[in-house]
Amino acid sequence: MTETGNPLMKDRVDASVVEHYAVWLSQVAPGAGAPFDVEAFRAAAMDGLDALELKGRIRHLARVLHDQLGGDYLTALAALLAMLDAEQAAGAEGDIFVHWPMAQFVEDFGIDHLNASAEAMRRITEFASCEFAVRPFLVRYPAEMLAIIHDWAADPSVHVRRNASEGIRPRLPWGMRLNAFVADPTPVFEVLSKLRKDPEEYVRRSVSNCLNDIAKDHPGPLMDVLEAWDQDPDAHSLWVKKRALRTLVKAGDSRALALLGFGSPEVTVEDLSLDAATYAVGDTMVLSFSLVSTGSEPQELMVDYRVHYVKANGQRKPKVFKLKTAKLRPGERLSITRRQHLKLISTRRYHPGRHAVDVQVNGQPLGLVEFDLTT
Repeated sequence: MTETGNPLMKDRVDASVVEHYAVWLSQVAPGAGAPFDVEAFRAAAMDGLDALELKGRIRHLARVLHDQLGGDYLTALAALLAMLDAEQAAGAEGDIFVHWPMAQFVEDFGIDHLNASAEAMRRITEFASCEFAVRPFLVRYPAEMLAIIHDWAADPSVHVRRNASEGIRPRLPWGMRLNAFVADPTPVFEVLSKLRKDPEEYVRRSVSNCLNDIAKDHPGPLMDVLEAWDQDPDAHSLWVKKRALRTLVKAGDSRALALLGFGSPEVTVEDLSLDAATYAVGDTMVLSFSLVSTGSEPQELMVDYRVHYVKANGQRKPKVFKLKTAKLRPGERLSITRRQHLKLISTRRYHPGRHAVDVQVNGQPLGLVEFDLTT
């Protein structure tokens, strides 16, 4: 358990998952031609399970499934797919922690059987995403697997379509990095072009995450593609584009902001101030300022602020915090106050020294005020 009482993810892969396979495979494995000893399976699956972390538990169960279903990949795969058929016939719902070992089984043991494994992933992903499992196949069979993924992008199942986009993310968290797509994202763009107007947000969200991955390595080509897609938009295009550009927007990239309708700002920052000159770790800082439009036309503004934290080497590095978007008429004033907590968190370490805060409008830094931080 965590300190808050919530179960750890690894604890979702426990004896109940083992029992799920024991019950279902005892019904279908003999018919699929694989010998299956329920008690031997239970004993092997539980042996050392509790000592493992999440991925270790998943891999352990994949290995036990392989061994206890006869050690032959295709025979064992037939038993697992028969289990899925039985679950679907009974109206069972997917559970990533229950069915992830199936996807891991394909990833670990199916690399020499492209077509059988690809079809298995298409079916397993209805119960648990195969975004990790597909990646070794993209490395081993790049052209063949990419053609299969293009077929998945047109599949009637939302889960299969989502697996098409999630499986080709160049920098998928927890997953194998697809170095070929990191180097050249063109094949990824070709798949995503088929999915960017998908009727399901579940798929569109994956598309935007994939595009955001690409933004970290190829911002120019990404924005070229988004500009081309702007010539044929739908009701969801702006939502996809905003999420695809979120890393570039946070960094203040002027072209990314322009793609979202935020041009060069015509504003001044007035009365920029903090409520104190010195803070200690744990304090709350209050930032206040006003924006005044100096333009002759109404303008869309994305307003953020940046805290320039002192790092261990004594240099300052800015971190962007989102504030709001606003539309200002000529001469209009917008007053903003924001509280910034300086409390300790696991992802940030504080160092004493002269810190600073500035305002960022449509990616342009405006004004700056300094403060001292003590520990």
